[in-house]
Amino acid sequence: MVKNQWRPTENGVENKGFQASNRDISGANGNDIKSSEYGSSLRFISRSEWLAQPPNADLNDLELPSQRIIIAHTATENCTNQATCTFRVRYIQTFHMESQGWDDIGYNFLVGGDGAVYEGRGWDKEGAHTK
Repeated sequence: MVKNQWRPTENGVENKGFQASNRDISGANGNDIKSSEYGSSLRFISRSEWLAQPPNADLNDLELPSQRIIIAHTATENCTNQATCTFRVRYIQTFHMESQGWDDIGYNFLVGGDGAVYEGRGWDKEGAHTK
């Protein structure tokens, strides 16, 4: 995710067609999103932070605004800190690209056991198996 891609709106924050209500931006770098209703925050880990491989080819653009969200889980062991979760995300990307033959990690985002959200394909690209 590009830093500072979130922007405040009258009803919350918005990111290129995705909107989250009752939220405000917190943190100096724009990567943290805090829910004023619940007092919790999400920490986004960008592709560059988890050292993602570049895609093998151009990825299909996602038609925005998205009409649905698909939530899946992995069969990997849980991770509890950023170092272990980063390793797991890199492993998933390698598996998707080398074993599945996909051009990149299949997911748009992954949530680690450390509570952070790891950027996969991001907001603008279609997931590998959600077409």
